[in-house]
Amino acid sequence: MILAGCSRVPGSGHLPGGADSGVSRSARAWLISGLVGLTESAAGLLFVVFGLVSVLINIVLMRVFLEFVISMIRTAQNTTALVERR
Repeated sequence: MILAGCSRVPGSGHLPGGADSGVSRSARAWLISGLVGLTESAAGLLFVVFGLVSVLINIVLMRVFLEFVISMIRTAQNTTALVERR
């Protein structure tokens, strides 16, 4: 559902096909929640700090996962090349 006044313009930071990244949506929600928490109490600051650490850990884990997938694809390609040489 597209809200009134919102549009999906190509080249506006959205992914191809008009889909937002789930990471960017969750990052926006985390930031907004932290800012609201800052207005309520000091716990909002802890929320922002620990949330940032969590985001950084998730980025590292995603990078490791993608490196693993790439290595598996390259291994499959190299194995195919070795089988075809016989």
